[in-house]
Amino acid sequence: MQEIPFIETTIAARVFGIINLARSRSENAAIIGEPGVGKTRAVNAYIERHNGAYLMTVNAVTGNALRDLLRELSN
Repeated sequence: MQEIPFIETTIAARVFGIINLARSRSENAAIIGEPGVGKTRAVNAYIERHNGAYLMTVNAVTGNALRDLLRELSN
C-alpha cells in the first residue's frame, strides 16, 4: 500500500508553530482539536524533520486521561 504524501495544511502550519514556540521556551505543548483534522499527522511530519521532538497521544475517551497523561510524563 502506497503512503499518502504529507501536505502542509493550515492546521499543520499551526501545529508546527505551537511546537516551535514550546521548544523555544523549553516547555511542553498540547495539541488539542477535533478528530480527523490532521493533528497527529502534522506532529509526525514535524518529528521526521526535527530531532528531539516526542509524540504522546491521549484519547479523551480514556476514563482518567489527564491523570494517565501526567503519570506517563512523570515516568
